[in-house]
Amino acid sequence: MAAGTQDHSETPPPPRLLDQVRDQIRFRHYSIRTEHAYVDWIKRFIRFYGKRQRGATSAKIDQGRPQDRFGIIRRVRDRSGRQ
Repeated sequence: MAAGTQDHSETPPPPRLLDQVRDQIRFRHYSIRTEHAYVDWIKRFIRFYGKRQRGATSAKIDQGRPQDRFGIIRRVRDRSGRQ
């Protein structure tokens, strides 16, 4: 390389997950409140299951009913889902 030139062959890192979600929601013209709700649910999901890669999480996610998982996350009593 000549002095003073920079190597531009490096590609920027791919966008992060929540940035991708926000971009898709905005592309589909959803409301800003919907965007906040979706991003909040994704953050809770990630916090609950830990920051693992997709393959490591899939086996744990498939166990149990979805109502059980969301009930645990929101600390909702199991009885409230059967009303």
